[in-house]
Amino acid sequence: MKTDRTTRVLAASMAALFVLVWFVAWVSRDEPDEVVRDYLEALSAGRTAEALEISRAEDVPSSPFLRPEAMDGGWTVDEVEAPDLVEGGIPDFENEDVYSVDYRLSGDRPGQFHLAEDGWSWRIENPLVYVQFTPIVYSFVQVGTVRAPLPDDGSPGFWMFPGVYRPYADLSFEALAPKQPQLVVAPRWDRYRYSPEFAATAAGNRIAQTAADTVVDDCVALRTAKCTMALEYQSDYDTGTDTVELEDVTAQRWRVVRRPVVGVRGSLREGDAYGPLETHVVTPGVLRLDATGLDRYDEPVTFSQTCEITKFRLTVRPNDAGALTFPRDGKPVHVKLDCTNAGA
Repeated sequence: MKTDRTTRVLAASMAALFVLVWFVAWVSRDEPDEVVRDYLEALSAGRTAEALEISRAEDVPSSPFLRPEAMDGGWTVDEVEAPDLVEGGIPDFENEDVYSVDYRLSGDRPGQFHLAEDGWSWRIENPLVYVQFTPIVYSFVQVGTVRAPLPDDGSPGFWMFPGVYRPYADLSFEALAPKQPQLVVAPRWDRYRYSPEFAATAAGNRIAQTAADTVVDDCVALRTAKCTMALEYQSDYDTGTDTVELEDVTAQRWRVVRRPVVGVRGSLREGDAYGPLETHVVTPGVLRLDATGLDRYDEPVTFSQTCEITKFRLTVRPNDAGALTFPRDGKPVHVKLDCTNAGA
């Protein structure tokens, strides 16, 4: 009997101890905002493996940029706000509490995590961000010192940690330079879109100018397989006394008075036929046209025109070594002109 009583007392003591341990662990566990701060500070220090342990992430996808070499070091966690209850709130074993935690990174960029109860701790449900790079200028994506080829499916997206990055920053290419020195990944959701932008250097603009001069030479030599010239605002030439439709020009001679000065910029629209980089006119060029044709009464007339080159778009693409190329894909370059009567 004494043995049974001792056994019951021991069992009761063990149960009480278990409850006490559970209570102490539950009370002393980190709050969701503390988990978020620990996670972000580990990432800021480049301790990516530790950060994943803190997040208790499940089914971490494969990605070349989930490495400390991809991240920029020394960024700050500006603020982590108190958690807000999203769902749950019943302290039992059947209902998980889920909280949202807002945070701000370098430059006051806002983001948000969702955290769910995970035993005695919390699990960050969205520890990673799927970053889509578009449009793509090179045939690879580079973040920090990590370079990755584009996926075979043509979808330029990669899983990344929240934090601060320097995309394409270590490229030693002469013609182009990144316009955005930092990429701050801190979205409220697990999807983010990033558009890399590049500016042409002085050397890059000189290379583009040489290519544009070649096209202008094709134009004035009437090599129409490589170049077409069209009036921007007119459908005919004003001779001063009458008009001559474009199709009624019987002979023409073009000369370069002043070549256009061009530069390189991003295309106006994503998916533009000229993108993601193209030339544009900085200073209009001037051409001289001496021609003969038929006026609206079918009478022959000789006339001259002074034509400004108002638009000149030439596709620009860098190869993987950083050299600029100007692919035409078998299509002529379209040069837009604004012409006025120059007298006979």
